Amino acid sequence: SGVSPLSPLDSLQAVLDRYDLEGGDTVLVDAGNYAGAGSRITIHQLDGGSSLAPVRFAGVEALGASSTRFENHGLYLDQTRGVTFESLTIAMGAGVEGTGIDVQSATNTMIRNVAITGNPGKGLNVVRSADIQVERTIFRGATTNGIAHESGSLAVSVVNSVIWSNRIGVSGGAGLSVRNS
Repeated sequence: SGVSPLSPLDSLQAVLDRYDLEGGDTVLVDAGNYAGAGSRITIHQLDGGSSLAPVRFAGVEALGASSTRFENHGLYLDQTRGVTFESLTIAMGAGVEGTGIDVQSATNTMIRNVAITGNPGKGLNVVRSADIQVERTIFRGATTNGIAHESGSLAVSVVNSVIWSNRIGVSGGAGLSVRNS
């Protein structure tokens, strides 16, 4: 059923498809490798909260690093509000198209303690979104941009993060702030 550790669902997408998540809900994603076939996990506008009561997706952290790993599929936020991701690893492999985290028309999104590595595209793509905060996150090995800040996005803040070994580290214009990174 996915509501207790004794009866987990087999994927994050299964939780999203089965339940209507609301502000204040927390989805705990157990340690392990969650392999995908290049499909992305989609979070829609009905599965969100607010800046004060976000829907939280949290992986397991061990020895200061995430032990919850999504392989060969990224996250897609479609018009969401109030969503937080923390302690996750998103690792895309060769031959898989896509973006680690694709944020489209979203607001009040927090990405904290996430590693986005080896993307055959962008690590983080932000389009027509506002109030996107990124803290202590690693963007490594994207074949295009580690972080892409595109059309109409405002108040995108990246703080205390590592942007390393991407073809282009950061691209974008007004509304993007990168500090201590």
